[in-house]
Amino acid sequence: MKILKAAMDALGFDSILTHLSALVALVDADGTLVDWNPSFGAYSGNLQKAEKLFDLVDEEQRSRLEKLLRPSKRGVRRGRLALRSGTDGQTVSYACLAFALPQGRFLFIAEIAEGDRASARENRKLREELSDISMRLKKKNVELNAVIAQAEEVTHIDTLTYLVNRRQILKLLQTEVKRSDRYKAPFSISMIDIDHFKNINDTLGHTRGDKVLIQVAKMLRRVVREADSLGRYGGEEFLMLLPNTRLKEAAGQAARLCKYVRESEIPVGKKVHLTVSIGIAEYKQGKESWQDLLNRADKAMYVAKNAGRDRWAASE
Repeated sequence: MKILKAAMDALGFDSILTHLSALVALVDADGTLVDWNPSFGAYSGNLQKAEKLFDLVDEEQRSRLEKLLRPSKRGVRRGRLALRSGTDGQTVSYACLAFALPQGRFLFIAEIAEGDRASARENRKLREELSDISMRLKKKNVELNAVIAQAEEVTHIDTLTYLVNRRQILKLLQTEVKRSDRYKAPFSISMIDIDHFKNINDTLGHTRGDKVLIQVAKMLRRVVREADSLGRYGGEEFLMLLPNTRLKEAAGQAARLCKYVRESEIPVGKKVHLTVSIGIAEYKQGKESWQDLLNRADKAMYVAKNAGRDRWAASE
């Protein structure tokens, strides 16, 4: 039960897992058994032949189990099942609880439904035990989801400049293209490249070169509008998405940005003056893909570089 124990250890339930008399199993959405506690293993007998939780129920009980293993808004489902023993094939009625976990898995908990043999106190103890586990798992589930959300956010961020990275800015580009097609709204992009950046690395070293990139990213953040998106496209290149913006407006912004960078001093141990070359393009709705738009902006940027740098060029 290594997988289940590791998960329960992380949630602080290791002692409960080992000593709980209830049957506890970690299952996938399709009922596949991933791991289980000693009580579940002892009851099921030869688990090598039981690959899914459905192997422990008769056909008439299958629909009940399928219903139990469905996500719910409350995150937990309760039910009663007749489970078949792995040793003698007999069925026993169990009170069951399925708690939804991340990645589509469930924590399945079952305790024997004593019926006429159980005392009211034993039944009450079971309900309290299951309720306590449910509440604690809900709390841990919230914490786990928060950690997962933070991890996903980190995968979208460039670790040097803290702008969105190439993968995320391209994903946003695709979204904006679809939005432009749907609402017939204008959309432009700017491809920004730091001029002669190789010389900065060669003369000042890569450490200061990284500091230059960080400072340029901060400068770009200051001029980007709230509705715009900015990301590090790669190396010393940045991509800016300009929703609801015509080519003329994008050109005006590019001109102001060239002037702003040209007149700024970047402190990286010594004062550095930079320039940028910018290629802009307006999306042709229904006539090109997002890749075509990106290629046009990239070619326009090289037109600006070949024309002397420290300027912008547009792809008509």
